[in-house]
Amino acid sequence: NDVWVFEVSTKNLVKVIPVGKAPQLVAFSQDGKRAFVTNSKSEEVWVLDTTSYEVVARVPAGREVMGCGLTQNSEHLYVTAGGDNVVAVIDTRTYQNVKFIETGLDVHGLVISPDEKYVYVANRGEDTLSIIDSSTNQVIESIPVGKKPDILAISPDGRYVYVTNRLDDTVSVLDATSRQVLKVIPVGKEPHGIAVRP
Repeated sequence: NDVWVFEVSTKNLVKVIPVGKAPQLVAFSQDGKRAFVTNSKSEEVWVLDTTSYEVVARVPAGREVMGCGLTQNSEHLYVTAGGDNVVAVIDTRTYQNVKFIETGLDVHGLVISPDEKYVYVANRGEDTLSIIDSSTNQVIESIPVGKKPDILAISPDGRYVYVTNRLDDTVSVLDATSRQVLKVIPVGKEPHGIAVRP
């Protein structure tokens, strides 16, 4: 239930910061001054000052919070809450929830398109990928993918979305324009993380 801070050049542990229960992921503001930590068992996002290591805010965001993504201006944070089947939208200037978006069952991974028009989320409980229009904060489409989709990544040009399917050991590749699955790639057992190298 803590966040460890390392100095990259020396690989030394600098600080251990106590946070909420079962911390999952961290997102950083564009200026690097704030870190947003999803804590799945305490149902909150904790905001850390990266200079002082102090906790500056605790924002309730729903049950089993996990995936998170910040807009480029760092004014809004999208957070998946799988226990409530919603995505919370947090105003990071006021640390208040501005909306809860109903998605599919057990929503988990999340990624924002480079142009910030869309937010993609994986619904583990119904084997789908939902697309949220960020201008309205509404789900506009849900697309079948593999079994228990977990984590998402998007290409730097925003053309392709990659989805790890944990229970059938594959990665689905989605064309973001046509919203069609182009390819299903067999990988190792229970894939639960993915990144795209520019």
